[in-house]
Amino acid sequence: MKKENVASLEFNERYFHDNFVYFKKIIFDDKELDRDGCKVQVIKIPKNSSVNPHYHERATEVFFCVEGECFLNKKRLKKGDIVLCKKTIFIRLELTIQPV
Repeated sequence: MKKENVASLEFNERYFHDNFVYFKKIIFDDKELDRDGCKVQVIKIPKNSSVNPHYHERATEVFFCVEGECFLNKKRLKKGDIVLCKKTIFIRLELTIQPV
């Protein structure tokens, strides 16, 4: 069994995508999940940034707000909220409020 504490994760690698900077930590990969193409990852988004609208043809995403607040498709999420976005649904994520 593998256990991770999201609150104590270290984000050492910076990623760039369409002029967007974010930090990512893969918690479980497809081998650990025994499911090709699946993964569980935590993404840390800097304050006052956003993810360009996009969708995934094969992937369903689950968003869990660990701290602070953000907007997902114009719906406000706060600490503790979780949202399921099935594949082919357009996603726009904005972090506009300082994490608490």
